[in-house]
Amino acid sequence: MTSITGDINYGETIGAGRVISQRLTGSFWLPQIIFFAVVMGGVLGLPILLGLLLPRSLAWLNFPIILIYLGGSWWAFARISRRRLRRAWESRGIGGPFPTVFTLEDDVFVVTSETSETRIAWRAISEIVQTKTHWIFIAAGLGYCLPRRFFGDVESEKAFVASALARIAQAGQTRSRKAALFVGGGS
Repeated sequence: MTSITGDINYGETIGAGRVISQRLTGSFWLPQIIFFAVVMGGVLGLPILLGLLLPRSLAWLNFPIILIYLGGSWWAFARISRRRLRRAWESRGIGGPFPTVFTLEDDVFVVTSETSETRIAWRAISEIVQTKTHWIFIAAGLGYCLPRRFFGDVESEKAFVASALARIAQAGQTRSRKAALFVGGGS
């Protein structure tokens, strides 16, 4: 039995949702494009307003101002959404950080925190994904994020990932190319 322990902070694994979505359903760009289109539709009046406020010689500024507005809208939306979600969980008494243990048992992958324990059969793990900051174990409908900072050194990280890879089905090992490369000496 192999285990790794550390604290997961609230919101630390939010970015994993995008990776899991990409792995399971393809590109994540469609929701972003839809959001962009909605915001763009909402600012159709901005060029008219700018036309009234700016002299004709500065009309070329309309497009950059609109792009800045759209980028700021996207940033504000993401920031506000994360803050609201964090406060909603904190109001329920769940604020973090969360001491978490990831254990590789013979038949199951176990994720244990102070509030729960999840046991996932190895046959249910369809891929192990390497990101810059996490290892994501994709199982039936969920992704389990193991922060890479939990490992004291690269060798212990390689040993843990190699042990996990050896337990998942061949199809999962094939999907987990980056993990296999990491274990084999790549980065």
